[in-house]
Amino acid sequence: MEPSAAPRPAGHTSRISTWSAFRKQQFVKSAHTRTLGVGGSRRRQSRYRAPRCGFACAKCQGGLQLLPGFTGLAALEKEAVNDVRAVPLRPLGSVVNYDINQVDPRIALQYRAATNVQVANPFYHLSIPNQSPGPLWNQATVSVLTLARPYPQYSGALTVIDGISGGDIYNSLQIKATKSFSNGYTLLVGYNYHVQANQQFYDNVDNYLKKFTSEDSATPRHRLTASGTWMLPVGKGRRYMSGASRLLDAAIGGWNVPGTATYHAGTLLNFPGMLVNGNPAISNPGPNGWFNTSVFSILPAYTRRSNPWYYSDIRGPKFFNIDGTLNKDFAVTERIRFQLHMDAFNALNNMNWNNPNMTVGSSQFGKSTDIYPQDFGRRLQLGLRVEF
Repeated sequence: MEPSAAPRPAGHTSRISTWSAFRKQQFVKSAHTRTLGVGGSRRRQSRYRAPRCGFACAKCQGGLQLLPGFTGLAALEKEAVNDVRAVPLRPLGSVVNYDINQVDPRIALQYRAATNVQVANPFYHLSIPNQSPGPLWNQATVSVLTLARPYPQYSGALTVIDGISGGDIYNSLQIKATKSFSNGYTLLVGYNYHVQANQQFYDNVDNYLKKFTSEDSATPRHRLTASGTWMLPVGKGRRYMSGASRLLDAAIGGWNVPGTATYHAGTLLNFPGMLVNGNPAISNPGPNGWFNTSVFSILPAYTRRSNPWYYSDIRGPKFFNIDGTLNKDFAVTERIRFQLHMDAFNALNNMNWNNPNMTVGSSQFGKSTDIYPQDFGRRLQLGLRVEF
């Protein structure tokens, strides 16, 4: 049963809320979702219901946080704010592209190789006015399966936009904790646990029949992101050595360390059609094998798949990364200053593996052979900026 929008509470100061489904045609995410990346994303166009109060009411931000991006000291809040939310989102429907010229796959499953037999082409050199046989015009013979299309004179797909999806489901628990700037440091932490199910066609037969199955979106269940800045307590105006000479303070004083850390759990692995004989789960998954490959074999021709897309206890590699910066401002005169900074990307030089090869029969089946997309080993970058 779809939850209804709750009336606005007196004073509009609640920090714990349950969002209703959205009305507007966009996926609205909270501020810590946008700045920390703790939320999921929609793959297809959907229609959502929006909170009744809209997005301009600052007092209703318990349900929708519209805070600026967190960039070092510029976005520090005056008070610490803890935010916990349960977020159920249920779109009304999704737009799906559907091929109206596809062959019923059950024909090949039933008649097997007989569907590849070549027969006389009834469209060969067809010259009836106002009819276009397309590529079949020059082919004396064609396969039986080609003529099984609803419109065989159009050999390719005829795609139409058909809003036939039953709708997706997204439920999440979102937690944000903010440590306002004090004692030389600030911290912002965001956590998201979510379960997302998309309406999918299980196989080509279900596609032909327009039969949807609710399948997991294969996105990470857990996401944790932290961002903060620490002002090293050494140098003028700080806790230690506040009376240091100008030369000594230039060397060891006034340094700041901003950084971000990102973690997400492994995603469910998507298994294509294959035969399964046994339990594929193993107790010690890793890059050399994320599941028991011996229970899988190639699906024979003209055989409909029966194995599941996902196994709840088989997931790919986790992701963990820390980026950091060491910077310091130097004042030359009242109007001229420069900043020296060193950036470290993947500061711990952590190896983040990509999902494994999922092609049964391959020598690399079940193994991770490359790194996570857009990931890399440790990189250091030095920079100097002058302000005047």
